[in-house]
Amino acid sequence: MTSNFSSIQSIFNRFKELFILAGIVLYILFKGAYIPHFCLIETFIGLKCSFCDITHSYDLIFEGQFLNALKVNFLSFGLIFYLSVNLILRQFNKMKNVLLMNKLFFICCIVQFINVNL
Repeated sequence: MTSNFSSIQSIFNRFKELFILAGIVLYILFKGAYIPHFCLIETFIGLKCSFCDITHSYDLIFEGQFLNALKVNFLSFGLIFYLSVNLILRQFNKMKNVLLMNKLFFICCIVQFINVNL
C-alpha cells in the first residue's frame, strides 16, 4: 500500500505543472469565473494578493481579449509560461534553471502585488 502511494506521489511530483496547466484549461472550458471570489490575504490583511483577478484574466484570454487580460493581471500569462517552462526544464533535469525560473516568478509575483495595491 505504501509503495503504491509512493509511486502515485512520484508521478504527481514529476508532472505537477502539467496537472496545474490542465486545471487552468478545465477552468476556462467550464466557465470558472462564476466561482465566488474569496481571497484569504484580502480578507485578513486588506490587501489584494498577486493572484487576485487572475480568474477574470483567464476569462478574458478565453474571449480573445489578450491586452485586457494583461491589464487585469499579467500573471495569468506569466503563470502559464512559468509552468510550461518549468515542466520542460524538469524533464531535462536542468534544476539550476528551474531554481532561476522560481526566483524570476517570485519577482513577478512581488511586482504584481505592488501593482495591484497601488
